[in-house]
Formats: sequence, C-alpha cells, structure tokens
Amino acid sequence: MNEIPIWILFSLVGLLIVLSAFFSGSETSMMAINRYRLKHLVKEKNKSAKRVTKLLERTDRLLGVILIGNNFTHTLATAIATVIAIRLWSDNAVLAVTVFMTIVRIIFSEVMPMALADLKP
Repeated sequence: MNEIPIWILFSLVGLLIVLSAFFSGSETSMMAINRYRLKHLVKEKNKSAKRVTKLLERTDRLLGVILIGNNFTHTLATAIATVIAIRLWSDNAVLAVTVFMTIVRIIFSEVMPMALADLKP
C-alpha cells in the first residue's frame, strides 16, 4: 500500500463511507417500506416494486447481505484510514484515526442515512 498515492487512499475511504451509507440506508428503507403501497405498486406492474417484493420474501438473506457489505466497508475504510495515518503521522496516530473513523462512521454511515431512509423509504 505504500506505493498507492495518498489521494487515491483518501478517495477510497470516501467511496467506502458512501457505500456504507448506502447499505445502512437500504436496511432501514427496506424494513420501513409501506407494505400496502408496495402491494398496490406490484398490482400496477411496477418493476421496482416487484424487485423489492422479491427481496423482502427472504428478509434473513437480505439483511445478511446488507450487514456483510456494511461490515466489509467499515473494516476496509478503517484499515485504509489507518494506513493513511501511519504514512502521514507515524504509528502514534493509530488510536486517533480509529476514534475519528468511528465518529465519522456513526454520523455519516449510520445515523444520517438511516434517518433519511426512514423519512423516504
């Protein structure tokens, strides 16, 4: 990882945070969706509604995939952020970057996407 430019590493962390937000928002919106409205849209032959209904038939699989994706993005983003911190500030920054990434993840990858998904499932 020492050969990868630092701007690419920052970009990867940003992309992973966005992906994590997507997974968190997806989880909340799939569970908060109005089932009656969904059934109505399926009757109107809405392709997206049909796809969502198919996904919701096996919520255990759906939640499993979402949680695996979310954990993967969290872990990889923190690992890359740790590499960035070590390259910029040495080994002393590992604790600081872990705390920073935890705060960023909670705010931008959990709370905000879930709140937005709950408002507009």
